[in-house]
Amino acid sequence: MSVDTLSNMLSSINNASLVRKEFIEIPCASLVESVADVLLKHGYFNEVRRFKKTGTGRKYLHITLKYTENGDPCFILIKRISTQGRRIYRGSAELYRRKKGIFVVSTSQGVMSNLEAVKKSLGGEVLFEIV
Repeated sequence: MSVDTLSNMLSSINNASLVRKEFIEIPCASLVESVADVLLKHGYFNEVRRFKKTGTGRKYLHITLKYTENGDPCFILIKRISTQGRRIYRGSAELYRRKKGIFVVSTSQGVMSNLEAVKKSLGGEVLFEIV
């Protein structure tokens, strides 16, 4: 049985934001790192730092969560679309623009938001949506 690092990341972010934690530290994987960079670029995090834990030498991400002025999280919902058992793929025409929030998509050119994918005329696997 393999570990779904992306689901673990999204659950950690969601749970930490519900209790208003300032930051989380999660094990680093290439997909997790790419997703964190996309969410940082779109303003859902304040900072993403990579570091190695002493003793183990494993890589981790230190993610500083972002909140509004009244202390609410910058997002309402994180919903996983593709799972390990059910992959959802969409073409660039189907990655429509949203009024609020983004889809995070894994394309042949890397992980990016639906906005970037549409600009580059790329489709791919829709990983999750964040609103």
